[in-house]
Amino acid sequence: MKILFITSDRLSPWNGKNANEPDHIWADLPQLLDCDLLICTLTNRKPNQIDYRFGPTTYTSTRRFDTLRAFTLFVLAFTKPEWRETDFRLGITWRQVISRWKRILLRQTWNSKDVFIWHKAVVLLTREFRNYRPDVVIFHNEFSPWGSAVVWASQRVGTPAVAHQHYAVSDDPGISPYNKVQELGRLLPEGLLCINSDQVERWRGLPIPVQLGGSRRGLWNINQSGGLSSCRAGKILFAPGLGDSAQLEDAILAFPQVFFYIKPHPGSKISWPFPNVEICYGEFSSVAEQFDVVITSSPSPIITLTNLRKPYVRVTSYDRVGTCRCSESVSFSTYLDVTEAIHSGRSIASMLSIGCEHNRVTLLPRAEYEARIMSILNSRKTS
Repeated sequence: MKILFITSDRLSPWNGKNANEPDHIWADLPQLLDCDLLICTLTNRKPNQIDYRFGPTTYTSTRRFDTLRAFTLFVLAFTKPEWRETDFRLGITWRQVISRWKRILLRQTWNSKDVFIWHKAVVLLTREFRNYRPDVVIFHNEFSPWGSAVVWASQRVGTPAVAHQHYAVSDDPGISPYNKVQELGRLLPEGLLCINSDQVERWRGLPIPVQLGGSRRGLWNINQSGGLSSCRAGKILFAPGLGDSAQLEDAILAFPQVFFYIKPHPGSKISWPFPNVEICYGEFSSVAEQFDVVITSSPSPIITLTNLRKPYVRVTSYDRVGTCRCSESVSFSTYLDVTEAIHSGRSIASMLSIGCEHNRVTLLPRAEYEARIMSILNSRKTS
């Protein structure tokens, strides 16, 4: 089976914000499965500025009339009768279109290409798929305008597209991005590969086949021995989720006498400029080994710590996180609560949890990975 992995330089984080701490979705998965990786170049950066540091890649090429072709697709998505459904608009709404026309009339500056950037992805990927002729394309950032663009391009050349989960996704009805899957209509992928068994069970109810796919993100450089590093940085490391970065500040301000070592989420824009804070840079798995305990509300660190078999203190925050909690004996609602407990003298040992086996992520052998894909494709044919 000829498998082609897809990503885009438009998606963030791309190798994290720091070139020394990559946080790309695929990590070394394509290379370990002996598959090719295609990067859809939608920015003005040259390939050497967006190097995929895990192995060789192929980049899409742009031709003279690609922007015009993309604009044509964009217009047809709003005017062609059979394309008037919102899925072919790739996330663009009438409100955004009107806003851009308003800027034109007021002679305000704006980048017209950003409006139909994903339609350009359809143009570029269609050409690459025709040239490469894969048996299946695998993409991340599932159920998004980018994902719909990949599916659309694959349908134009008759190649099946299967989504591979980017990471643990919460099934909270209020926040889950999977709740609007039905709105994708004709641009649904053939199926979904999940990162672990817990996610497979959570999403069996989707209108497409679901199988185990595994992941390497956050795990590619784990010390397989699972032992603590001899270089000790501190006792406690805080690793907040992206949505909890602001509320961690409440704990920092409430306890100025407590020193906070923080491993920020790669997408966080908060710097915590306080004298009792030290930001820890580098790969999470490497940083975590320098501390006795990690306090976190983020699914990525929880899964990494589970694979490291390293205990952690769980903060549930205000949202349900997409990780299994069957082995967690205790948790805290906020970072302020857990900081108060530590400051009051409560034993950290009494707060610890160990990640359950449902959260473990493994690398499937190439033959098994292909078998999971074939199971999805066969399920779609018989449905």
